[in-house]
Amino acid sequence: MATRVNEGHAPVCDTISRMTDKKSDIKALADLMVIGIMFVAGIAIGLGIGHFVDRWFGTGPWGTLVFILMGIAAGFINLFRTISKT
Repeated sequence: MATRVNEGHAPVCDTISRMTDKKSDIKALADLMVIGIMFVAGIAIGLGIGHFVDRWFGTGPWGTLVFILMGIAAGFINLFRTISKT
């Protein structure tokens, strides 16, 4: 008499592996969204601070330019930190 190994359990294993794959896909998508939001937020905050500095001190576009560049640098730093975590 032949022994049936794991009969009836294959669909459960397939379902679990599909759920695990789906969770990893959702996590990867969430990581990409966070990177995009952090990058844009850094630039927007730099723009806001630079605009405020320009209006306060009357420095023309220089404060905005400097703080936008700092925001871009902060966005790239956050990008590299997030990539190095994975």
